[in-house]
Amino acid sequence: MQPSARPFVLTESLGRLVGRASRVMKSELNRSFAGAGLDVTADQWRVLVHLWDADGLTLAALCLRLIQEKTGVSRLVAGLVRRGYVFHEADPADGRIKRIRLTADGRRLQERLIGLAQGVIDRASAGIPEIDLAVARRVLARIHDNLSPTLNPKEKP
Repeated sequence: MQPSARPFVLTESLGRLVGRASRVMKSELNRSFAGAGLDVTADQWRVLVHLWDADGLTLAALCLRLIQEKTGVSRLVAGLVRRGYVFHEADPADGRIKRIRLTADGRRLQERLIGLAQGVIDRASAGIPEIDLAVARRVLARIHDNLSPTLNPKEKP
């Protein structure tokens, strides 16, 4: 692949635009959760979403899904354990493997947090035609695929 002939313009940089959008959405999620009296951060929300999809993941599997290093994910899980939303359980087939499981409180958060997150998405996408949002989703998924060719297809969004 040849470098772009287009000159680099910081304010139009795809990385900068995606990063800024991500940061403001994360801040808004944090504000929404706190405003609703919920003791969950946007980063912890990312963990919960994957556990709602597949309860009992190992830390390694969670790291792959989050595309994040073990240290950071361990810290997020520890925070969720302290809050009583998840717990560690030995794998029945191999006790050396620890699975991360949702508690009843962690499962009860799902509907409320998803509703709040959807509100943030609705505010973020206000005034943007659905056809443009569909294109944005496809482009962002393609960027992800282009930069993470070694990920297992199950780990891709």
